[in-house]
Order: sequence, then C-alpha cells, then structure tokens
Amino acid sequence: MIKYSRLKKAGIGFFALLYLPFLAISQGEEWSLERCISHAEKNSLTIQESQIGVQQAALNLAQDKRNRYPNLNANTGINYNVGRFVNPVTNEFITTNLLANNIGVSSGLVVYNGGRLQKNITRSELQQQVSETNLEQAQRDVALNVASSYLSVLLAIERDNNTKAILAESVRQLDRINKLIASGALPEADIYEAEAQVARNEQSVVASENAVTQAYLILKTTLQIPIEQDFKIEQPTISIPGPETLILEPYNVIVQQAISTQPSVKAGELQLQSAALDIELAKVGKLPSVSLNASTGTNFANLSQIAGGAGYFGQLNENLNGSVGVFINIPIYDRGATNTAVEQAKLRQLTQQISNRRIRQNIETQVQQALADAKAAAKQMQAAQKTLDASQKAFDNTKKRYEIGATTLLDFNTSQNNLNQAEFNLIIAKYDYIFKLKILEFYQGKKITLN
Repeated sequence: MIKYSRLKKAGIGFFALLYLPFLAISQGEEWSLERCISHAEKNSLTIQESQIGVQQAALNLAQDKRNRYPNLNANTGINYNVGRFVNPVTNEFITTNLLANNIGVSSGLVVYNGGRLQKNITRSELQQQVSETNLEQAQRDVALNVASSYLSVLLAIERDNNTKAILAESVRQLDRINKLIASGALPEADIYEAEAQVARNEQSVVASENAVTQAYLILKTTLQIPIEQDFKIEQPTISIPGPETLILEPYNVIVQQAISTQPSVKAGELQLQSAALDIELAKVGKLPSVSLNASTGTNFANLSQIAGGAGYFGQLNENLNGSVGVFINIPIYDRGATNTAVEQAKLRQLTQQISNRRIRQNIETQVQQALADAKAAAKQMQAAQKTLDASQKAFDNTKKRYEIGATTLLDFNTSQNNLNQAEFNLIIAKYDYIFKLKILEFYQGKKITLN
C-alpha cells in the first residue's frame, strides 16, 4: 500500500480494455499487475490478430523463398476415340476405335527475371518485421490499458477503506456525544447533527463499495473473467517520487526515446523500405525474363498393329520421349502497364512518407502532452497536500473549540467533511500523478510496472 500522512493511496480509473476471451480464475486468488498484463497479452483479440499477421508474413516469406526452385508436375489422361482420327504412332488417318493413354512429367525453372524473386524475398522479410513490430505495439498498448484498469481498482479500494475509517470515527464521535449529553456537558440537540453525520458517512460507504464493485467489473471485463467469480488484485507498495524532487528529462530527449523505442515508428520505416522495393519490382516489368523447361512423356494405344503388337508397358517404353527448352520473353509494348505500375508504386511510397511524418508528429504531440500532464499532476498533488495540511489544522482548531463549547457541532462536522474531501482529493491527485508517470515511461520504452 502507498503510505502518506493518515491515508492509504489507491489507483485512479482512466480507460478500460474490453472484449478479451474467457478464462476461469480460481477463487480467492490475488493477481499482480504483471500477471494481469500477461493474461491480457495471451487473450487479447487485438494481439491474436497481430499474431496471425506474423504467421501469415512467415508463410509468405517461406513461399517466396521456395519460388526460386524448379517446379515439378505429372500428368496423365485416357482417351477413347470412335471414327476417323490420326494414328498417334504413324500419323496416318484411320477409321477405327482407339483407347489411348498419355503419361508425362514436366518441370520449369526461372533462370532470370530481373531480380524479381530476390526482391520479393526481401520485401516479405520486411513485411514479417512489420508484423512483428505491430504485435509489439499491440502488446504495449494492452499493458498500458490494463495498468489503468488495475489502478482504477486500487483507487476504489483505498477510497472505500478511507470512507469506512471515517464512518467508524463518526460512530465513535456519536457515542462520545451521547455520553456528554447524558452528563449535561452538551445540549441534547447535538445528537441530531451527530446522527445525521453518521448517516451521511454510511451513504458514502455504500457509494465507495459500489465503486469498488464497478472497478472490479471493468477489470474483469478487461480480462474476460466471469463476473460471478471471486477475483482479487494485489495491493502493492508503490514508491511515489515527490513533486519537489521530480526531474523530467528534456522534451527533445524523451521525443527521441519515443521515436527510437515505439514499434509504430519502426513499422513505418520498414513499410517505407518495402514501398521502395515495390518501385523496383514494378520496373522489373520492362526487363526480359529467361526460363528453362523440361518434359518427358510416353503413350499407349490399343491398336494391335501399332508398335508391332507390343503390350501396355512395351508401348510405354518404346514411345518414351523428352524435351528441354529455354524460353526468353522480351517485353516490347505493354500498353503502358509497367510505367503505370511504377508511378503507382511511387505514389504509395510518397503516401508512406507522409504517414511516417504523421506518426512522428503524433508522438511528438503525445510526448509534449504527457510531459505537460505529468508536471500539472505533480503541481496538483502538491496543491492537494497543502489543502490537506490546511484542512487538518482547521479541523484540529474547530475540534478544540467544539470541545470547550466555542462552536457548534454543525461547524465541527463541516470542518471534518472538508478534511475528508481534502483526503479524497489527495488520493486522486497522487494516483493521477502515478498514471501520468507511467505514460511517460511508456513513451520511453520502459516496461509498465508499479514497482
């Protein structure tokens, strides 16, 4: 737990990650933030989609590598001819019925096609890296979202603990007032204000308990844990740097850290390299290609006069033939298709350059906002602490005055309520400050943790 003055701190709610697959959780088991993040990473639909993208990229790369090798095909067919046709052996026209069987094997190999095969392999390697960086970005986003939901539960728990402590104190105060009224030290009318204060605090406890339930519901939904199952989180000790000791790195340093560590930036750079390859691949359409083909085959016919009456296997052996050929394709005029493909590839490259600049601009803006938020949260926490200190002094003074009869119970309760509100505000301010620091760590490429 986070210790400060008389309060315990708790998390603050920001965002909730939704729609993750079901996974049953054993009752009474406490989950750390690290375990929640690990669970979310294994079950997030977004991450699962990214993992499929990685697998698809790996398959594409493997296929592009296999395209360098020759292929091999076998074929066979059976024909039954009736009437006049060409004798498959003598090439003479005959009139009869014929049952024929053809068998063949062929293979082809690309010898040269302007480097298209190797360029395709290089592009597939880049796309595989893009898929991997997209997966990494999805994992980082999930971790940040889970952390915000986790902090939301911590905040609700600590506020609930605080409101229950306040209720307990008001009940004790009611008991003291009853005794003082019985002894004649206080007017009987004070009992009504004391009872009203207890009722207000009981209402606050109901609200805080509902807040805990709601925060757990959001986290359970985030992790796809059944609502009816008992699920608890750990309440770790979190070290909070004091605002007065907060030293933020210069803006340009954090921006460079974000640019060098954010997977989205790396993915954009890889996409730009792939776009450059697309231009080279489009230009290949202007170059000649060379391929090597080889085939062998044989046939059988049921005409007894063919091949001297040889049987099935005898005919197959006698009719065996083969061929090897080199084929050269030289593009002369393709109605401008290649030039159009090249220009389209250049436009895609330009679009990717603009996209990359937009990604960098967004990161710069987000880092600037994160820095401003962290500084503002630090100041807000300082202000909340000062308000709490002042409210504590005011309450102590009002309490002394009430005990000597110099003020009313209504004034006493008002001062106490102001103190309670100051406590709540400090809880929120401190965990708002924690979350803003976690956002900065996110952009610096650090692992999300509460340690």
